[in-house]
Amino acid sequence: MVRLEQAYFLEYGKFTLSLNELQVDIPSESTNYGSESTNYRYALMLQDGSPQPVMITAVPKKPGLKSYTGVVFVNGTGEAATSVGQICETEQPSPTPPAMPSAPQNISEPIPCPPGSQAILAK
Repeated sequence: MVRLEQAYFLEYGKFTLSLNELQVDIPSESTNYGSESTNYRYALMLQDGSPQPVMITAVPKKPGLKSYTGVVFVNGTGEAATSVGQICETEQPSPTPPAMPSAPQNISEPIPCPPGSQAILAK
């Protein structure tokens, strides 16, 4: 979903909270701002900032599974805008997703995951 949000921003100049607009195929009941699969509940949320970063969480519905937080930040405006994304995974099984990662000081730096989590995607 992080990559889909990056592609959506590149095309439309904004993020979306709609799984339908991202064309995410999660086989289950879904709403505009979230969805559920067999093992996870997903949610998309805009965060404070200019332009607003988007955060995506995946929370397990069953014990023994890890939680995830994905984030996409944008640097620049208009045609010069670039995005950087990260997915942070809890180090241990957890019903709570990692906190919102902080934006990097420089867009070329990786987004640091909060304590108790590790990066599984950087770009």
